[in-house]
Amino acid sequence: MLSDKRIKDAERNVGAYLKEGLLNKNTSQTAKEMYVKNSDLSLQTSHRLLSLETDDYRPYSWVIVSAYYSMYYIANAVLLTLGYKVGDKISRKITADALIVFARNKLTRELL
Repeated sequence: MLSDKRIKDAERNVGAYLKEGLLNKNTSQTAKEMYVKNSDLSLQTSHRLLSLETDDYRPYSWVIVSAYYSMYYIANAVLLTLGYKVGDKISRKITADALIVFARNKLTRELL
């Protein structure tokens, strides 16, 4: 559960990102498809790495890294679906804040 402070911080940050051009209105279907494709590829990579596990080799850190990227890419696809494109600078922070502001309530309603 997110604290009220974290939600307010994200809302304030997103306003600043929009003003600074770090987050833009955009619904590029091509970019969204790229993010979905990269997410799928990263998840497949994670599964393949996990299958390489042996008594002498445990690729858990690389499994986590590739799974993380799968989540990062799909989060950006969600934001594009909602009409926002994250820029290149501090993109992970912007993605996290934008998800809190734009997707948090939609996910809650949909999942409940």
